[in-house]
Amino acid sequence: MVSISGEFDISAAMDVEQQIRPIEDQVPVLVVDLRAVSFLDSSALRLVVELDANARTRGRRLVLVRGPEEVHRVFRITRLDHQLEFVDHPTDLARPTRRDP
Repeated sequence: MVSISGEFDISAAMDVEQQIRPIEDQVPVLVVDLRAVSFLDSSALRLVVELDANARTRGRRLVLVRGPEEVHRVFRITRLDHQLEFVDHPTDLARPTRRDP
């Protein structure tokens, strides 16, 4: 699981990408924990969408642990909450709240 805290902006997105790229093909389910994120920008959204597309292409899953309401609102406004898989807590991995096939 990759946990992100604070502002998930262009600078943090580059750091997160460097953390994730070496491991994304080593796990069947890549879990990104957004619970400690206070801000999310378009760079972070781009990275999340790209990670999800890569996971789908490789027959794997990207699961996001839902962040605070102000962070999750960005996913709702962009309608990505209908495309991406979210759980409320890492222990909920067996029960995805949304993901299109």
